[in-house]
Amino acid sequence: MLAGYPTVSSSSENHGNVFDVAIVGLGPVGATAANLLGKHGYKTVVIEREPEIYDKPRAISFDQEAMRVFQSIGLTEEILTCTTRYRPALYLGAEGQVIRRIDPSPEPFPLHWLPNYLFNQPGLEKALRHGLRRFESIDVRLEHEVRSMAQKRDYVRLTVQDLQRGTEYDLSAHYVWACDGAGSPVRHLMDLPLEDLDFDEEWIVIDVKVNDPTILPETNIQYCEPTRPSTYVVGPGNHRRWELMLNPGESPEEVAKEERILDLLRRWGEPSNFDIWRAAVYRFHALVAITWSKGRVYLLGDAAHQTPPFMGQGMCQGIRDAANLIWKLNQVERFKAPATLFAHYERERKPHVKALTEFTKLLGKTICERDPAKARARDARLEEDLRSGRMVTVRQNLIPNLTEGVLDLANGVPVGPAGRLFPQPAVIDCAGTEALLDDIIGAGFLLVVQRPDMLDGLSGEDRDWFERSGGQIVVVTDTPSGAEGQITAMNTVLSSVFDAWECSALLVRPDKYIFGAAADAHATGALLNRLRPFIS
Repeated sequence: MLAGYPTVSSSSENHGNVFDVAIVGLGPVGATAANLLGKHGYKTVVIEREPEIYDKPRAISFDQEAMRVFQSIGLTEEILTCTTRYRPALYLGAEGQVIRRIDPSPEPFPLHWLPNYLFNQPGLEKALRHGLRRFESIDVRLEHEVRSMAQKRDYVRLTVQDLQRGTEYDLSAHYVWACDGAGSPVRHLMDLPLEDLDFDEEWIVIDVKVNDPTILPETNIQYCEPTRPSTYVVGPGNHRRWELMLNPGESPEEVAKEERILDLLRRWGEPSNFDIWRAAVYRFHALVAITWSKGRVYLLGDAAHQTPPFMGQGMCQGIRDAANLIWKLNQVERFKAPATLFAHYERERKPHVKALTEFTKLLGKTICERDPAKARARDARLEEDLRSGRMVTVRQNLIPNLTEGVLDLANGVPVGPAGRLFPQPAVIDCAGTEALLDDIIGAGFLLVVQRPDMLDGLSGEDRDWFERSGGQIVVVTDTPSGAEGQITAMNTVLSSVFDAWECSALLVRPDKYIFGAAADAHATGALLNRLRPFIS
């Protein structure tokens, strides 16, 4: 058991335990989901088969959106201790020339946080699990495993095995969130098949603690070489990662031997500089569940989708899943939204995941070209795109927006900024205190306006309904006005959105995606009315 958690008995007194949510899997996605549920007071049980955190790195990057979620659960300070900034990525062609570059977005950063981070996974998981100790409503059961599930009308009955004692017991939960990884036993129990998006390559991933980092490249590099496509990543401290594609005829067993690994790394330095931390051969997949839920059981993270690592978005996708699902749970359980709202979880997340995975596959195909003639043609084309400015080089601009679901749509297409991430300015609140906007607003829907008169189009009934639905209205101005309750932005990340879309009001979802925008007071009232059918 984690220190600070109550002892869990596997005897008969546990039979019939009823929880709001059962989470299966306590990796980064499951632990984030558990913190979100704890924050909102849901009685939650977490079932994890392993006895402790795996002490070696696996995932290595997350982005500003994930950090914003960590901010929402109050753990950024702890998580920052195991991170470093994500450096620009250079793509080198067959002759070693730069054929593509992917840079972070410039300051001011739209969400305040750095666009991307590299991190130490054991450290991240420790911070997330430590965060769970704050919540009496969270019950973590390590070395326990779900053996079977039976769906009832209003709950799911789970049979769980205590792996230490070899005994089984039953518990019930109104919802099950499966965060149990790529092999997801829950997905198999629910018979939810995967769609193959046609990417399947064997790579060896080598994590190294280097003695002298100064002799290695200072930035991330994709070596797009036909002889052996490779990736080099600058991790926190002296952690460096190499990902090397296996060549035809190479066996995973032979490549994973220490002598062979050091031979593969020789182009980057002498073996004496490398202390191998972990090495494992992976098949880089592109897979997505055909259906993301069955009854009251929902798939999150790798249980729902797997993507090649070339954009560093694997874990981020799972964090988005958790942030998307928690607000729908809140609206249904706390604010009496119809249960049909849950259908928008897959409707929103699946197209987003597939779009990002397809782009990641394109990057993979760029990197993995094995034919020398085709590689030379690729290099010439990309060099020209880079010189001409046609190439998208800012990483955040490569992340898709939401296109379906709880959004302001016209003929099935998002209107204006709908589906885009809402920025987070640094602000001065009405008491004169400097803060980040997310830290001084609620966790529900948000109507943000530039001027008080933008609210003149709202009736008293509109306001009452919005507040009953967990909504909050704030006025955020560019300059201090002294008006009661107004918030002043300290940078232009919000005003630039208002300017770009020629609007003065933004209706924002609890997961900080924009529902829609309005340009005048009348349109503001109409915008609220377009939200009503989704959550009333």
